[in-house]
Amino acid sequence: MKRDPARAGDEWDENRIVTVHYELLKLPDYAVLSGGWAWHYMSPPHRESKLLHDHKDVDILIPVVRAQEFAAFFKSDGYAKIWTKYDRFSTSGRPEKKYKEFYRVEKHVPCALTNVKVQIDVFLQDVPFVTVASCNLKVVEPKILLSFYSIKQCTTDDCTAVLGARKLLAKGLNPIGRRELIGE
Repeated sequence: MKRDPARAGDEWDENRIVTVHYELLKLPDYAVLSGGWAWHYMSPPHRESKLLHDHKDVDILIPVVRAQEFAAFFKSDGYAKIWTKYDRFSTSGRPEKKYKEFYRVEKHVPCALTNVKVQIDVFLQDVPFVTVASCNLKVVEPKILLSFYSIKQCTTDDCTAVLGARKLLAKGLNPIGRRELIGE
C-alpha cells in the first residue's frame, strides 16, 4: 500500500513521539523493537515525517520463554490487552487466539492537552538484534528486519528508511545511523 503523495510532508505529532519514546525506555531489556520504531532509532536525528517510518503503533519481539513475565510487566504498567482482527471467537463465544505468537496491549498516557494512545503489538519470537548506542534500545538486526517486509505486504514497505536500508545493505553497508534512512 503506497502513501498519498499529497500528504508527503505530514509529520507525526511531537507529543506522541516523546510520550512513546519514554514508554519504550521503560521496557525490560529483553524487548526488541521492530517496524517503524526500530527504523526511527536506527536513523540519525531527523524531522518526524510520516514517510520516514510508521509510528502508529510499536512492534516488539520478545522470547517465548519471557511471555508471562512480559504480560505481568504490561499489566503493572497500566496496559490492557486489546483484541485485534487476528483474534477470533471460539464456539463458546470467548476470544481464542488465531495467532498464539501475537497479542496487542494499549494504554492512554496523559500528555499536554490530551491523552496519547500507546499501542504495542507483541510478537513472541527470538530474533537477532543490535543495540542502538544513541538510545540504548535493542532493534531487530536490519537485514532480518528487512526480511519481514518480503513475507507480507506492509504499509511501511515503501517508507524512506526501508528503501534506504535495502540500498545500503545491497552495497554491504550497515544502515544504522546513515542519512540514507531519512532520504538524504
